[in-house]
Amino acid sequence: MTYDSIANPVWFDAAHTMISVDIVFHDLGTTPVKFNASPEDVMDYGREIYADLVAGKYGPIAEHTA
Repeated sequence: MTYDSIANPVWFDAAHTMISVDIVFHDLGTTPVKFNASPEDVMDYGREIYADLVAGKYGPIAEHTA
């Protein structure tokens, strides 16, 4: 699946197992949707997004807040 933009990365939990982002998927229109990126995602693009986020491609990742 292709995506046009990723914004607002936040650690999903205190253990830093996933990252929540606002993402615009090309096939779904122009409205951002929430997406939880994981290094163990079953889809290649999920793992790729997670790796890019951890590498800093989309800026700093905000800490999880309860």
